[in-house]
Amino acid sequence: MKEGNYIYLRAFCVHVSKSILIIILNWNCAHDTMEAIRSVYASKVEPYTYDIFLVDNGSKDDSVQKLRAFFASEGLRVEEIHDEQTTIAEKGTKKIFFYISPVNTGFAGGNNIGMRFALKNGYDFVFLLNADAVVSQDCIKVLVETMKKDASIGIAGPKVYYYDFHGKKNIISFAGGRINLWKGLGNPLGGFPDEKCENKIKEVDYIEGSAMMIRDAVLNKVGLFDERFFAYWEDSDLCLRARKNGFKVMFIPDSFVYHRVSMGGYDFLHYSYNKIKLLTQNRMLFMRKHASTAQKFFFVWYFPYSILAALFLRTIRRRDFTYSIETIKATFDGIREFIRIG
Repeated sequence: MKEGNYIYLRAFCVHVSKSILIIILNWNCAHDTMEAIRSVYASKVEPYTYDIFLVDNGSKDDSVQKLRAFFASEGLRVEEIHDEQTTIAEKGTKKIFFYISPVNTGFAGGNNIGMRFALKNGYDFVFLLNADAVVSQDCIKVLVETMKKDASIGIAGPKVYYYDFHGKKNIISFAGGRINLWKGLGNPLGGFPDEKCENKIKEVDYIEGSAMMIRDAVLNKVGLFDERFFAYWEDSDLCLRARKNGFKVMFIPDSFVYHRVSMGGYDFLHYSYNKIKLLTQNRMLFMRKHASTAQKFFFVWYFPYSILAALFLRTIRRRDFTYSIETIKATFDGIREFIRIG
């Protein structure tokens, strides 16, 4: 074989060998998970290859039985595995690896199971996809193509639309996010129609975990999700750790997904007890990990004010004192949990 042909063939092999592990967590939502899987199989990913790592994260309903029936009816290639350190014979064959967790390990813990599997088996990229989200046909391919062109991009995310916003499909739920390390607040850009979105690739502080492409080098260098977060802020934490280690975090608007996030998903007036508790403890944990001394000093003074202001608004606008009492309890329980896990 001539040297020129050898170089061409070698470059071609490297190009097609890029492999993606798509991780989906199911928790009592088998119907949504099925639609997410169908959207992945309808994707145009070539020349890249992929597999799906599906975690049933301690579902209390009959999700496992429904998913097994779905696999059979669709004729999908599925392998149930019981150890995240399992070594597979071949990757990138559009196979589903099904892992059943006996307990709910949270968003962080559940995705970490899949990411450890990805690292064990040498996948080049990991794509986290919420069970209640569906990808556009070229979503995955566009993300990988963009990251291939710039090795410094460690994490990338698509434009996220509401799956259904009062019958509209063009309302953006998430278009990248900024973090205020003085106030301990994340600012997700969204809640507006597509025509108002700045449709250009840009560097952001964080990408939402509902649809996040991660390069293997990030996981090898900075680690996986911090499981102390359980749910909420774990995606921001990973993105900030990646940025501190020299990787870029990018918003890619030509790639998009539709997410069934509730229309009040970012409305603090309707947060549940568990969400308030987790947001409180994780906000404090995030600040302790990432804020400077000056930022922490300001946050100590700002935090009580922000809690009282939120409580006041919830009480006035909802006129529900029972909910206000529950909010106070959730907040203090979150503070106590932060101290415990510290």
